[in-house]
Amino acid sequence: VFPGKADLLAEGSEMVLLAIGQAVAPALAAARQLTAAGISAGVIDVRSLRPLDGRTLLASMEPAQAVVLLDDPSTPSSFVELLIEFHESHHLSPPLLFMPTPLMPGRRENGEQASAATREIVEQCQQFLEVVHAHSESIPGTASAALPMAELPAADALEARDAVQRVLGRQLSDELSLWATVYEEVGNRDQY
Repeated sequence: VFPGKADLLAEGSEMVLLAIGQAVAPALAAARQLTAAGISAGVIDVRSLRPLDGRTLLASMEPAQAVVLLDDPSTPSSFVELLIEFHESHHLSPPLLFMPTPLMPGRRENGEQASAATREIVEQCQQFLEVVHAHSESIPGTASAALPMAELPAADALEARDAVQRVLGRQLSDELSLWATVYEEVGNRDQY
């Protein structure tokens, strides 16, 4: 696997789950359960935010009916912000659902916690797809993607942007600022 290259872990035509870091394993487990339940779900390990692998993302997101962003809660990143910007700048039509992966940050999941996290992801994805299908059926001649994100549960882009702004507004300690400065020198990165 090459730097800057996303990894397509599972193909799916109805829904694609975009994950990063510790969110990848639960996303893959959830996709397997969704597929077993009759929902064709793909998974992409985004792996790198800069550069973002637009070719792989477009190939999976364009044909999907819905896109789910699963962020790693233990890794501060601009994952959601970058993918929302990518979605908007490419005028992609599948609606977005953002959910932080239900993990215990900084701790290794036991089997029961991992199963509960997977169940939660599966349930959220199923509910999201039901809403997407309901809206596409209620508006003759329109695709589900014509819906504004704010009409879909947990997919409020403004709320996601507000959360990102709160993170970006935080001041780092002197020690972390030093590490962030060093990190900024590796490629095109900022302190967050």
